[in-house]
Amino acid sequence: MGLTEELRVDIGRVVWSVCAVALVGVGVAAVRPGLAAGGVDETRSVSHALTAAEQAIREKRYGDAEDYLRVALQSEPDNAKAAETLRRLHAMGGGKLGIDHELVDQSVRALGHGFRREQTKHFTIVTDCEVAWSRERGRLLERAYTQFRRVMRRMDLESAPPRKKLVCVLIEDHSEYEAFARAQDGVKATWVAGYYASLANRVVFYNDETGPGFKAAADQLAAFEERIEEIEARARDARRQRQSDFAQRLDEQAKDLREQVKTERERLAGEASGASVAKTIHEAMHLLAFNCGLQTRTHQFPFWVTEGFATCFETDDISRSFGPDYANEMRDTELHDAIESGGLVPLGVLVSLNSVEEHTARDAEVLYAQAYGLFRYLFRTDREALAGLFRDIAAEPAGYLSARRQMQLFEARFGHPDEVEREWLAWERSGTGHRVAGVMP
Repeated sequence: MGLTEELRVDIGRVVWSVCAVALVGVGVAAVRPGLAAGGVDETRSVSHALTAAEQAIREKRYGDAEDYLRVALQSEPDNAKAAETLRRLHAMGGGKLGIDHELVDQSVRALGHGFRREQTKHFTIVTDCEVAWSRERGRLLERAYTQFRRVMRRMDLESAPPRKKLVCVLIEDHSEYEAFARAQDGVKATWVAGYYASLANRVVFYNDETGPGFKAAADQLAAFEERIEEIEARARDARRQRQSDFAQRLDEQAKDLREQVKTERERLAGEASGASVAKTIHEAMHLLAFNCGLQTRTHQFPFWVTEGFATCFETDDISRSFGPDYANEMRDTELHDAIESGGLVPLGVLVSLNSVEEHTARDAEVLYAQAYGLFRYLFRTDREALAGLFRDIAAEPAGYLSARRQMQLFEARFGHPDEVEREWLAWERSGTGHRVAGVMP
């Protein structure tokens, strides 16, 4: 095996931990029955809430108007009038969202010295990362917002602006990220490279270049460079002994190997950069889904729904549209490898899972890819039923859904998992999933 092949094999073992990140939602938020977040009684009718909102707008009581509209949307998430009025209300104020000072201040206190605040239109970023890198994450978050709204329209679901700017925590050092995740949000799985905490209602992740995967690859490259230096030293010795032909061959070998290491270092940096983009988009989708009308923080959604939705948006290229109507090459590869090796879990098991945090990193890789594939398949073949499932879950009593109830809701919309699985895998093997599904910009 040549050095190039050896490099690629060794680096390939650690790249997954950099770019194929796994992400978790933590907890279910508690809300008092009968009260919206703003304290308005939601037991009254939607029509009354809409009438009260319009009256409040006329009287310029915009905070009360927003409370009434969110009460209406909590009862009827796809009430077009409520959603449109809320969007109009925000536009009247120039579309400017307030800052969630309580959450931001709490996050800063927990993080300690050295963290600053960056603002975008829809997000507050708490970060100790390099300024340009942090601001680029902000640009990615805003791009995710536009794609979220695009896909909501394709699902014929109403989206609403968040009540306040959404909070994203960026931590430069991986070890500090792990300590914060464990202490503040109870995240124990060491393979989790970023997560959405629904209790706190924030996303948290770190700069991938400080992570164990990237560091392991960088250390391997450094070890190869030491071997190259040994070859160069041998070449110098050969020259001193007047073995010019041998010295020349050693010099050429060292030069060739340095070029290979340089190529691999650039390739790894590109992998890490692309992974960081995909992770940012993925986490943004969790924040948006739970704050802009698709999911509710008072309900436990099945793993495949929450993570399938987010993984479908992962991309390393935000210059074009992205979402479940586009293929994700990395997830497609993981999915089809699992299909061919027989590594998929039965669909009846997948649709009943709430979390995979207790699984190993490799098992989670397959489960995330499987969730991606199932969500994309249903989005493209039965979008109305998929949208209906989100609303079915939101209509359930607040709290956790049992595995049995998750299965019942799935079967009511799509049929028996065994039949769905047969049709889905046939669809995957046909290559249909690799084609763009009637997308629009």
